[in-house]
Amino acid sequence: MSYSFNELLAIVSAVFPVFKNRGQACVPLKLGIFEDIIEAFPAIDHKELEMFFHGYCRSRRYQIGLRAGGPRFDLDGQPSGEVTPEQSAHAAGVLLASLGRAKQNRAMFMAERAEGRGRK
Repeated sequence: MSYSFNELLAIVSAVFPVFKNRGQACVPLKLGIFEDIIEAFPAIDHKELEMFFHGYCRSRRYQIGLRAGGPRFDLDGQPSGEVTPEQSAHAAGVLLASLGRAKQNRAMFMAERAEGRGRK
């Protein structure tokens, strides 16, 4: 069976509280937590879990959580390590680059709209 990102998020967050963060920044996850996820869900294809996890960790909300620094958490929501200053700075750079791309996309959309070529 193939799952969408949102289906996998619902499955994982139903079991592990660390993924229950609707509307908030995601908490930083402990290093190596992907192996724990694979062990917890042996019936789900490894590649699907990998794609889900990659998307989750690249999300804006997760990067905001990393940028804030502080503790990392295991699947049960218990502290397990700390975000380093370097990891926090990297997340800040990722967010800044994302903001720059969003501004460029908005400018292109507005230019196309002004020329009558864009969506209305």
